[in-house]
Amino acid sequence: MKNFRRVTYLINTVFIVACLYPKIDVPIKSQFRIDFLVHFVAYLFLVTLALRGFRNKKYVALFFILQGALIEFIQPLTGRSFEFADMAFNTIGVITGFFINRWFLIR
Repeated sequence: MKNFRRVTYLINTVFIVACLYPKIDVPIKSQFRIDFLVHFVAYLFLVTLALRGFRNKKYVALFFILQGALIEFIQPLTGRSFEFADMAFNTIGVITGFFINRWFLIR
């Protein structure tokens, strides 16, 4: 359990820094925005990992939902843009990870 916490802190720190790092524009011609999938998978992974290391599962999920929202509000200060869709995919990733943990990983 202690190792899961340490790994969670480390990966989350790297994740926060990457999310707040000034954006480099790369023109992509595609109908599907791959960043939505990245947001979903990143939060799915983070919350699934964190839920293995912390006891209060609901607070862990709430923490990551709030973290995703806070990052979105801070991003305009770092030259990135605020997007409600990113926040939505962050939240969907957290909720999905929470239920995957609850239904499959605990048993």
